[in-house]
Amino acid sequence: MLQIYRSSRMEGLADLLAAQLHRHRPLSVLAPQTVLIGHLGMKRWLTSRLAEQRLPQLPRIAANLDMLLPGEWLDELARSVLGRAAMAIAPYRRAALRWRIHSL
Repeated sequence: MLQIYRSSRMEGLADLLAAQLHRHRPLSVLAPQTVLIGHLGMKRWLTSRLAEQRLPQLPRIAANLDMLLPGEWLDELARSVLGRAAMAIAPYRRAALRWRIHSL
């Protein structure tokens, strides 16, 4: 399920995300929950913010969250639909672009 929330305050969005993650827990304890992030700095900040949301008597840990950049999420989605062979190296990824530029 893809849900989009907009706000000018990151703290409010993080609190809302914590509530949504708690409300929509996967059936399996080992199944990760996927969260799309804008950049790696947001991943660090959001992980620490979600860890603060826990109950005081529990350790402050945010675990089993699969935080992906939008491109990574699209790659995983394409791999699940098209298969691994079709998405071996995405043409817009750094490794593929390097050789294309070199051949020019």
